[in-house]
Amino acid sequence: MLIGKLIRPTTTSGNVVLIVLLLTGLIAVYQWFVLPHTSNLMAAQKYNAVTDDLEKKNEILIKTVVRKRENLKELKNKLNKIENMIFESNEAQEFFSDIQVIAEETNCAILSLNFSPINNAKKNDISKTSDQINANHAKLNITGSYRNIMELINRLQDRLKRVMMDFINISTINNSSGKLNCQLTITVFVKKGKEIRSDD
Repeated sequence: MLIGKLIRPTTTSGNVVLIVLLLTGLIAVYQWFVLPHTSNLMAAQKYNAVTDDLEKKNEILIKTVVRKRENLKELKNKLNKIENMIFESNEAQEFFSDIQVIAEETNCAILSLNFSPINNAKKNDISKTSDQINANHAKLNITGSYRNIMELINRLQDRLKRVMMDFINISTINNSSGKLNCQLTITVFVKKGKEIRSDD
């Protein structure tokens, strides 16, 4: 009798068993259904955060590339302008040989015309095959009226290529003739060597 009473389940112990079974079922459902979806949801959120970050970085990179392309285009335009101002070797020879003709056409008399040694205008020559720009100088001593001398200077500079007047000194010869003496130092930049450029 006593053993029967001990073995017979009470209402309280039945409730405990039921609660344990219910908790076990809930834990199983959570682990099998809820937890995987939660992990997937967290992974999806991380993936979205990463893709958003990558999209922002991609936008920044695209803007940077566009800006650098614009800067490169601007630099190429500046380089083209500079190159258009530099003489080719044959153009420089033609320019210096025309000085006598221009002087005669402007009624100026050349007293002396001396060519200085060529100076290398490119100090940091990285490659022997790259462009080399030389500065060619000429010292010119002429006589003429002020108007004729100014016309000669304007004629020398009236061209697309750049002609620099490094030194100009005008002085009177004598008061009666109205003639002036002018000493000029002229510099032109001459491109020599192979040109290596990329237009990409």
